[in-house]
Amino acid sequence: MDGRAIALAVLLYALVEPLALLAHELAHAAAVLAFTDGDAAVVVGSDDGWRWQRGRLSVTVDPTTTAALWYGVFRCETFPDRTWQAVAVPLAGPAATLVVFLGVTALITVASGAVQFALYGLFWAELSRLIATLVPIQYPSWWGQYAGKPSDGRRAMAALTAAGDPST
Repeated sequence: MDGRAIALAVLLYALVEPLALLAHELAHAAAVLAFTDGDAAVVVGSDDGWRWQRGRLSVTVDPTTTAALWYGVFRCETFPDRTWQAVAVPLAGPAATLVVFLGVTALITVASGAVQFALYGLFWAELSRLIATLVPIQYPSWWGQYAGKPSDGRRAMAALTAAGDPST
């Protein structure tokens, strides 16, 4: 693979990975908006980015930071009261990630060259995100902006067992 192909692969990855992260966070927000009357906010990168507001949903994206590739969060003011809905909200993000992962996996089979190379990067990134968000853990201190926060899997378990507030 020549230098141009590698540059194309890196560019493709840098454009698509934040969109996959945005899809993950928007899925959480969509569930909250569907199940409650409260507002939902999505942040990709940092709170200092471009902000878009539509009804009860606000989206902030900061493409100027490398965190845009890896850091995303959703916030809500109201969490569903019904157990199945409270479980569905944290699992909506990993469900969106699974859809992206399966789409990338399918595209790998028909792509070639630099595009296939970039898709393999997305494959591993999405598989990592899927595992890291589904495993019910408290993120360790070395996980940067996620340090000390519960994974989506842990939030879902907390909602299912009523052992804690799933919105934390």
